[in-house]
Amino acid sequence: MPGKDIGARKTCVYIARYGLRKCSLVEGVGPFDMDISLEGATHAKLIATRLCEENQNREEEQEARISGIYSSPFYRSVHTSNILASSLGCPVKIEEGLTEWLTTGLVGKDHHRPRSAEDLHKCGFGSIDLSYSSVNPVDSGDVAPHFVEDQNMLIKRSAATIGRILENVEEGGSVVIVSHAPVNQGVALALERSSSCPEKSSFKGKLWYLGGLTKFNRPTEGNSLGWTCVYYGDTAHMPIERGYRDGEQGWTLPCLE
Repeated sequence: MPGKDIGARKTCVYIARYGLRKCSLVEGVGPFDMDISLEGATHAKLIATRLCEENQNREEEQEARISGIYSSPFYRSVHTSNILASSLGCPVKIEEGLTEWLTTGLVGKDHHRPRSAEDLHKCGFGSIDLSYSSVNPVDSGDVAPHFVEDQNMLIKRSAATIGRILENVEEGGSVVIVSHAPVNQGVALALERSSSCPEKSSFKGKLWYLGGLTKFNRPTEGNSLGWTCVYYGDTAHMPIERGYRDGEQGWTLPCLE
């Protein structure tokens, strides 16, 4: 997975799933672009606190500071990203390549399309970087998001998206990805496969829960060194109430079941 040389520090990729949604998604029925709830906003603040703590510990861990947040254009991801941006002091980049898995069950038979970055900015998400253009926009090529996607298309799309994001990340920066469980797992698989056997995964049988956070890092001396998974789908920062810390609403790709 290519990326720019940023000296002696490790580049980090954090992958976050939003917290509790305002209402439950009924597959094939919707609502497909709901917001996070007040409780979900609290979960986002807890994710932000953990990321800020890791940012503060970057000297000890020899890791690069978080410089950007890349978000799915769906409202629940953007709201979460905006909360993270307020704490981390970095912009939110709306990336169509991180959109929800484009299946009829998750986006509807007529393919619900989320708001544009400009419309989301008008909704009050002032941290959105309006100068950013998606590196993997919808319907732009063979590895772009296309409705309807099968599992293999999703995995290829996720890999292409994270690869292009990392090619363009500013020097000296680590990144946060905020998206949906299927895409998050696709991104994690792409990073894992950059340094291990593509036919096997250490994530098999592991679920991704609400508010879950995954971290990869990589030394910057050479692209061939690959990525190391520091933790996967971790919920240690989540509240103990209602079982969030033990995992709530877990999900996994069929190939990882």
